Amino acid sequence: MVLFGFQFSLRESITGGTSEISESLTSGSISPQFGEFAGVGSITLYAIEYINPEMYTYGKHFIIIILNSIPYFKVGDILFPDYVKELQGIRKVIAPWGALTMAAESYLTCSTAGIMLLAIFLGLFLALFHRYFKEILSSMTFSVKDIYWLSFGAIFISKYRSGISDILSTFINFSLLYFFFYQVSKVLRVRKAQGGP
Repeated sequence: MVLFGFQFSLRESITGGTSEISESLTSGSISPQFGEFAGVGSITLYAIEYINPEMYTYGKHFIIIILNSIPYFKVGDILFPDYVKELQGIRKVIAPWGALTMAAESYLTCSTAGIMLLAIFLGLFLALFHRYFKEILSSMTFSVKDIYWLSFGAIFISKYRSGISDILSTFINFSLLYFFFYQVSKVLRVRKAQGGP
């Protein structure tokens, strides 16, 4: 919670707002969370109230997210401009100051069944991540794959306020960046082994 307080404080400092954490660690780390959790809850509740069966995407909008995750290209916006505008309109009504929450986006995908599937997925993911994390800590050996999954798991957990689209986009961008730097490190190791600069 203190880390979330520092995050809030940093954001306020950058945007020119009042940095509460400098006045009191307690008020700086706890009070911002009321706004955050109230915002997350209200977005979810409003989504359930506002979205009707005609708006359900049944996962189609994830195709646009995947296409738009390609760096420097918004392929989804180019191929499906009308559908993108429709989705943006729904998002602006439900979450005018931020992104959809996981629950709100799950409801937009396929109603109550989406929220139930989200709960099952989150439970399975966190259980597997916890088990994987314990195994790595007990062996204290880290492979490239281990570091990748631990890093993504940490990113995923911190995205509790964001929608599934944000997690999907982050997963693609993080994967591309991670494996790019992994390949660069392999090239540099080979050059060093060969006596290069």
